[in-house]
Amino acid sequence: MHLTREAEVLTGRSVSTPADMADAARALVDLGARAALVKGGHLTVGSAGRLADEAFDVFCDGRNVTEFSVARVPIPNTHGSGCTLSAAVVAGLACCAEPRLRAAGIRFPDVLYGLHQTGAIDESYVTALIQSLRPGTTELYCHPGVMPDPEVKRRMPGYQHETELAALCAPRVRQSLYGRGVTLFNYWQLREG
Repeated sequence: MHLTREAEVLTGRSVSTPADMADAARALVDLGARAALVKGGHLTVGSAGRLADEAFDVFCDGRNVTEFSVARVPIPNTHGSGCTLSAAVVAGLACCAEPRLRAAGIRFPDVLYGLHQTGAIDESYVTALIQSLRPGTTELYCHPGVMPDPEVKRRMPGYQHETELAALCAPRVRQSLYGRGVTLFNYWQLREG
């Protein structure tokens, strides 16, 4: 979870230092989570002997607290990095969970596309993706929208919400889907089987 918002909301405490991050991770476990990862990528003020050019996360498994740190990479738009991390964690868990999910009759996507393109998915990308689909359930990860509020624009600079929405609604995309015999459905329908 991103340090500046979710950890504070869930724990009801201020989170502005690495020590606060560790406390928040422990608090999340105390609230019932089996483990908690508090992301520190948004922390920009050096504290507790840490440099502002270092990004770090804190993981608590209920017994131990582990810090992960790396030099911050100076790039202008880091949107999607937390989403990519979350997807990687879920993918790792899914490798172990897949047989159990199938045995329980729980459906899930076989393939996930769009993580590296999120914020820049356009009609050409979607059309090319449709042409390369294999049999199975595929998820396209994106954040389509119309006129995001100022906070969303601040947190996601350069993200092309309107372009993604236009791509998903484009007649050429819909024709390509129908031409390939693709059935569209949402997570609720996936859940119901």
